[in-house]
Amino acid sequence: MPDKTIPADQQELITLIDELTPEARTTALKRAEEIGLLPTNKAAVAEAYEKKGEYVSAAKIWLQLDNKPRAVSCAEASEKKGEYVSAARIWLQLGNKNRAAVCAEASEKKGWYANAARVWLQLDNKDRAAACAEACEQEAWYADAAEIWLQLDNKDRVAACAEGYEQKAWYAAAAEIWLRLGNKEKAAEAYEKTRDYIDAAKIWLRLGNKEKAAKAYEKKGWYADAAKIWLQLDNKDRVAACAEAYEKKGEYAAAAKIWLQLDNKDRAAACAEAYEKKGEYAAAAKIWLQLDNKEKAAKAYEKNEWYIDAAKIWIQLDNKVMAAKAYEKKGEYTLAAELWLQLYKKEMAAKACEKNGLYAAAAELWLQLGNKNRAAACAKACEKNGLYADAATIYKMLGNAQKAAALTKLAALLRDQN
Repeated sequence: MPDKTIPADQQELITLIDELTPEARTTALKRAEEIGLLPTNKAAVAEAYEKKGEYVSAAKIWLQLDNKPRAVSCAEASEKKGEYVSAARIWLQLGNKNRAAVCAEASEKKGWYANAARVWLQLDNKDRAAACAEACEQEAWYADAAEIWLQLDNKDRVAACAEGYEQKAWYAAAAEIWLRLGNKEKAAEAYEKTRDYIDAAKIWLRLGNKEKAAKAYEKKGWYADAAKIWLQLDNKDRVAACAEAYEKKGEYAAAAKIWLQLDNKDRAAACAEAYEKKGEYAAAAKIWLQLDNKEKAAKAYEKNEWYIDAAKIWIQLDNKVMAAKAYEKKGEYTLAAELWLQLYKKEMAAKACEKNGLYAAAAELWLQLGNKNRAAACAKACEKNGLYADAATIYKMLGNAQKAAALTKLAALLRDQN
């Protein structure tokens, strides 16, 4: 039967929510409560939490409604499920420290010392909490023990937990405890033992120990980071060692970058040459550019068939001949022709125009050079490719008005058909 104390729109919402699965029902009720759609139905929400087994959330609402018996019921249900920490939390909200203590003892009997300790700490029973911490240590649950000792402000025992992990060679876990204790140096040393050199290096840097940080980066193979620190320390020998380490690994770009930081251009050039020997011309070109050796960079790009990049560098060097040739190798004949014309090399420009299918422009250049045969060949190429208007233009330049007129008419007729 509908509850007449609840408005109709709220009753409809509750009915719809009740049709959901238990998990979905809890979410929907919580959402409805948050946005104020069910301000008078907190009990329904609490019951939904109970059905789902979320007794702490349910108890919180029952206490808001001043329904202590239902809150007690939630605490007892939590105990029955073995959720002693949750049960203790509710008992403490009810002010029943004795029942909370019973939950702590129950956790201890099951060997759940960390959970028991949390309850003892809430009960301000430091002796029992400490006993639980000691039990955790005996079970080698040093992380749990350390957490308890931290709350008891016993830093010596926290350190003992970290040392316990180190004795078992669980250095990463030890490092985490050292960090919680604020002992960054010990944490860094532990990270190094577990070969977690990057975390170690970061801690050494925070401690201002640049030398140890650089060495840690070297152990990881992060020579660029190490070299940066060695430069700050003005230890050029170690910087050079980092560059050489990259060379041994065949990472010449990284090595060259370090050599340039040392202003050792000869060793950087050697890295570029090493890339060329391996046939990695693009990588070599980038180093040559860093060395401001644009000519070698352009040649390397050409070997790699990166002709556009090469052409751009040749233009920077004002070597238009090499730039034009590079453009032709890439098939960029229009760009090549423009450069040949700037160089007053009309024959080369004409050939480039022909390769690009610009027969009219090529023919005009051939005629300027007095080569009517090549111009006529351009006209025939236009006819063959159906470029009748261009062919007509060339024949007109050749003085063959009859042929030009016929092709002009043909071009017009074909355009009309299209």
